[in-house]
Amino acid sequence: METITVKTTPVLMDELENVVKKEHYKSKSDAINDAIRFLVKKHKMREIDRRIKRIREGTEDLPSLTEAVIKSHEEDDER
Repeated sequence: METITVKTTPVLMDELENVVKKEHYKSKSDAINDAIRFLVKKHKMREIDRRIKRIREGTEDLPSLTEAVIKSHEEDDER
């Protein structure tokens, strides 16, 4: 496992210690690793959201899937 050194405020340190006690983490390291995992997951979700928005750009004028299916059924009914 890697070791890092982090500077923080006394207030954040107190909050971290309270979280460790209340959430039953074995150590501050376990709590910080959990926070890092959450941060990484949040970053990945933002990136996925950006990609989805980029893919959707320019598709606003296209019919929705529901509209396309309804139109297809209507065309079949007309035949």
